[in-house]
Amino acid sequence: MRATFIDWAFAQTNAMLRVTTVRTDKRLRLVLEGELASPWVAELFNEWNNVRASARDRRVVVDLRNVTMISEEGEEILFGMMSGGARFICRGVHNRHVLRQLTRKHRELNRRLASL
Repeated sequence: MRATFIDWAFAQTNAMLRVTTVRTDKRLRLVLEGELASPWVAELFNEWNNVRASARDRRVVVDLRNVTMISEEGEEILFGMMSGGARFICRGVHNRHVLRQLTRKHRELNRRLASL
């Protein structure tokens, strides 16, 4: 197992997002900790692209258990990850609510695409 730590800190708000990438033979896990908001969404998008490129046949799991806040931009990247096949682990009322809403949106999009 190999872990990569990437920390981004934003001095003006003291907001921070830590992204830890844990690679095993069967899965690739992104562990997010902190606030999923700008400017970190763009950095997470870059890391997500790196993970997808290296995932091969491994399952990608995004761990949101230690995310304290998800902005609208954060929801957008999570939706993109969901559309890209990522699975999610979360806890907390707000994070579960966000994932349920995104899952509904994802299912609706798939229904619409299937009817074309």
